[in-house]
Amino acid sequence: MDEVKAVLADEPQLGRIHLCDSNHIHLTVGPLSITLAPDVFLQIAKMVHQANDELEKIKLLTENESDEEFLLPERFTHSRFTN
Repeated sequence: MDEVKAVLADEPQLGRIHLCDSNHIHLTVGPLSITLAPDVFLQIAKMVHQANDELEKIKLLTENESDEEFLLPERFTHSRFTN
């Protein structure tokens, strides 16, 4: 296992992102750990940022609706969004 070169982010009770001495990014959330090349990590970070922007738009569109009336676009089909 490579040594930690730098801690990039650390959120107690959630996870950690660090750079190892072989210049890979290690993303750990709970029991899940993913090792990524820096360019792939940047692509994922961009994708997460885009998803956050979309969620903000959805929140703005539904800010006056109750939780029961909260409707997500049809493209959200994961059980986390539909249950």
